[in-house]
Amino acid sequence: MTINIKPKFLIICGLLIALGTAGYFFKDKIADLFVGGGQKTVDNALNYFKNQNESDKDIYSLFDIPFTSKLLMKNSYYKVDSWKLTSKEKDGKTIVLVEGTATNGFGAKLDRNIAFVTEKKFDKWIITDSYDFFVFDKIKDYAPGKSDMEKQKIMEGVEEKVTIEKWDYESSYGNSVKGTGTIVNNSEIPVSFVKVEITYKDKSGNVTNTDDAYAVDSDELQPGQRRNFEFYTSNCYSCPKASIRIKFD
Repeated sequence: MTINIKPKFLIICGLLIALGTAGYFFKDKIADLFVGGGQKTVDNALNYFKNQNESDKDIYSLFDIPFTSKLLMKNSYYKVDSWKLTSKEKDGKTIVLVEGTATNGFGAKLDRNIAFVTEKKFDKWIITDSYDFFVFDKIKDYAPGKSDMEKQKIMEGVEEKVTIEKWDYESSYGNSVKGTGTIVNNSEIPVSFVKVEITYKDKSGNVTNTDDAYAVDSDELQPGQRRNFEFYTSNCYSCPKASIRIKFD
């Protein structure tokens, strides 16, 4: 018996094989096209922020390492309660736009328009930057249009340039000490709510007490300005040594 295979049938089979092969090799790209790899990563991240403990190590797999170390571990942010995601492509990256709402500390609802920058690295979509997700109140008026990573870099520069010019302390009443110092702002941005943290030690170098105080309160310290501050620490019966550092609230 002779089986006649029509050319049309051979063409169809060839096309199916070709499509199957292409689908295998490009399955990740096809999945990204229909599922939205970057958008899915952002959705997972927002769910983590909303519902789970941020210390859960699994969350960090959604972010680039610099994003985690420079932003997540250092800055506060609003947890978004509900959101709608859209995305666009730019310079080989997927920008995921978040239209959502969040609740502040007073229970009021806030509209939040955020954007996350996602990139595919080692066959996995991760978040590498964001816009207006983190809170940078100190520099918000001086960094319009900047991403959160760019704002963090500006903030790090400010923190390096706000320094303690001089300080000292002495025994006061009872087991307390009283100290004074001078803080100077060598940055180009006014700063406010800047604390100093004092760590006291005994003669052997063991920590015996810690304390903090505002060197700058709500009254901004302008670029180039100096300001004197005082601090008072009780229960410091063994504090012959001490160190001081600046803390930004």
